[in-house]
Amino acid sequence: MIRWSSLLALCSLAFLLFSGIVGQKRQLVRIMPLGDSITWDITFGDTRPDGLRTGYRQPLWLALQAEGFDVNFVGSLVAGQDAVPAFDPDNEGHSGWTDAQIAANIYDWLTSNPADVILLHIGTNGLDASPNDVASILNEVDRYEADHDMPITVFIARIIQRVPYSATTTQFNDNVEAMALARVAGQNDRLVMVDMEDGAGLIYTIDTSGMTGDMYDYLHPNSHGYPKMAAQWFAHLRPFLLEGGCPSGISHYWKLDEAGGPPYFDSYSTADAVCSSCPGATTGVVGSSLLFSGAVSVTVPTQSSFDWSASSDFSIELWCNATEVNGANVGLIGRAGSGSFTAWSLGVNSDGKANFHLQDNGSTIDLVSTITLVPGQWYHLSATRDGSSGLTQLYVNGNQHATTSATFSHGFVSTSDVTLGYLALEVGSHFQGKIDEVALHNSALPASTLASHYSAGIGGLGYCDGEPAASTIYTTPLGQGFVGDVYSYDVNASGNPAPHYGLLAGPSGMSIESITGLANWTPSMAGTFPVSLVAVNSFGADTQSFFIEVTQLPSCPSNLIHYWKLDESSGSVYVDLVGTNSAVCSNCPQAVPGKVNFAKQFDRMDDEATISNDGTFNWNATQNFSIEFWMKQSLGCAGLTQPNNEVVIGRSGAGWWIGVMCESGGNAGKLRCYIQGTDIISNALVTDGEWHHVVFLRDNGAGNWRLYIDGLLDRSVAGAGHNLSASDPLTLGWFNGPDPGKYRFGGVLDELALYNDKLPVVVIEQHYNLGWGATYCYNCGDVDGSEAVTVSDAVYLINFIFGGGNPPLASEAADVDCSGFITISDVVFLIGYIFAGGPAPCEQCK
Repeated sequence: MIRWSSLLALCSLAFLLFSGIVGQKRQLVRIMPLGDSITWDITFGDTRPDGLRTGYRQPLWLALQAEGFDVNFVGSLVAGQDAVPAFDPDNEGHSGWTDAQIAANIYDWLTSNPADVILLHIGTNGLDASPNDVASILNEVDRYEADHDMPITVFIARIIQRVPYSATTTQFNDNVEAMALARVAGQNDRLVMVDMEDGAGLIYTIDTSGMTGDMYDYLHPNSHGYPKMAAQWFAHLRPFLLEGGCPSGISHYWKLDEAGGPPYFDSYSTADAVCSSCPGATTGVVGSSLLFSGAVSVTVPTQSSFDWSASSDFSIELWCNATEVNGANVGLIGRAGSGSFTAWSLGVNSDGKANFHLQDNGSTIDLVSTITLVPGQWYHLSATRDGSSGLTQLYVNGNQHATTSATFSHGFVSTSDVTLGYLALEVGSHFQGKIDEVALHNSALPASTLASHYSAGIGGLGYCDGEPAASTIYTTPLGQGFVGDVYSYDVNASGNPAPHYGLLAGPSGMSIESITGLANWTPSMAGTFPVSLVAVNSFGADTQSFFIEVTQLPSCPSNLIHYWKLDESSGSVYVDLVGTNSAVCSNCPQAVPGKVNFAKQFDRMDDEATISNDGTFNWNATQNFSIEFWMKQSLGCAGLTQPNNEVVIGRSGAGWWIGVMCESGGNAGKLRCYIQGTDIISNALVTDGEWHHVVFLRDNGAGNWRLYIDGLLDRSVAGAGHNLSASDPLTLGWFNGPDPGKYRFGGVLDELALYNDKLPVVVIEQHYNLGWGATYCYNCGDVDGSEAVTVSDAVYLINFIFGGGNPPLASEAADVDCSGFITISDVVFLIGYIFAGGPAPCEQCK
């Protein structure tokens, strides 16, 4: 009987990996993804082969693997076996099936493919409000468990909504949840409710690109929605898979982190706490806590799991911080009611000491601490009982304070509710102060565990948060920056609890986000600048000190013939920064955040851009050249009718293209460079949803073709050059071949540049390492950083020279007459170029 309903799903799988959190993981866990086409991954009119259907299963698998969990997806169906990155494709996602059909077959599927965990998302087909067919599925799971003596935990989804909103879907989900919680309480079923409807954060807008909505059609998520489902599954699976994260025998756990008031979720079972006159929320020892003031109180409705027998083992623990001691016996947690001769409570007595009271129909004991609790201080209180020996103990801050051996004859069964913050039968028993992290266990916790809970709690960790770990920074800082360009360094550190970040020393204007560790700074001058950063949590700090060498942004080299930054936020023209050949589009890709400023998102459907033939990229068989860009491709490949290769840039008439290899086989998901029969396929995968820097070049002197990915040489292939002259345009995001509907790119393109020479390795490394925000180079004459040379640059320069205005983005960009100085003659030179057709800026420097 497990429910983690208070855990929130995170929006990005990169967030979900919880760096530094440790806990003993279960041995191999078999997981059955069970459901309909939403589990399988299909949309209306979708003709992708089965090998590319991944749904939520691939991102979930990748997240589980990244965390180091030993899992095996099981089922009689296979879908997604050709997807990149590879994952376990086994599942029971039956397209078009109803919950009744699943119920009729689940027993046999489990017999053939035993599972420890089932992820159940069912009810979309044949939708009605009744939970009966889902109950039938659970009955069949119970039958299998009984026949095979094999426990199974079923994670039941509140199924996703449809477009437009369906009230029946919400009613169905409410009914399924009520049914499931009743089974947990009455039948001891191992069920976990997972809120996919609202908790996954899905945007219920149909958008095949995934940029503004998360639905591909009115029933199925798109490539942006499925990872959100995976994140929600992962958030609920993780505590289950972290065996040893929670103490063995924990039965109820109220973290009391709900800032918005009741219900206060039982994060380990279903006994949520409620109130009518409710406490406030305040800072706790772990997260938030409840602040009791006056006659407020909280109750947990009675259930059988609170009925300890005379021989039961149990433990009670919580954190408290009194604001006052009022001279009365006050309750922190307890159970007693009229008509019941049984009672137990953990609280504070009239002397201000911790007190544990236990009585049945015939016996009573009271254990009292040796210390008085000081108002304003946090204390961890716990009571344990070993039913077989009768040993009952009271602990404060992990230390034993009182102990006795007592025998009870009648046990502690009652119909009363459990109360927090007061004692039900004692006048004036309302506690004044904070209560946090309340837990009940059906075992007698050893002293070592209680001491561990105390030390972890003062460090901000809950009972199930794993072992404490001090902060350790593991990222390498960037030591190079440019005047006028944003310097960014994403500091990452392990640790439990998660570290916070700070700036101990750094140049003026540098800042760091305390939660994410992202440091930003825009240098205004050249020089060497020391920086010292710290990552800290309650168990230790780690510092990192380094220097940033800031120089002027390099000028664009003469062999750079075209540079499309793709920074336009709208419009159908993409400016060529160094040439005059702008890219144009009719079905234009969407502007999205790029590696540097903005980029272009191609939708794999009909987005395209072209660059007209101006003769500059008609490279002959002996000519060196380089093609450079940043790209980001979503998981997997897909085409309109089949998984076609996806062209990032190409030229049909010249017989070459560069793009993503999507054909079946071991090379799917790699970068492919095809040059008139010469095939260069990368070793690295580029379909992982991350940014990748790509340089493809021809070195005629060495007689080879070279491909660099992320600053490193990936492939070098010997071979003769080719004559790449043609009359047709370059194409971006598509290939103007015999079937232009194919070979469409489904990803993001940024910072595209062409060179009429091979790029040196040092430049390739620099462009990759500085790709967090730096352009490849500056455009001479662009002194205001607008990416165009206009009269505003002349005005900017006049203000700098005569009015003390801001300096140019790069001093070399302002020295347009190549005199070595920035003077009024540079202004005159610019005006002559802009209005009179004079020499281009820096032309005389060459």
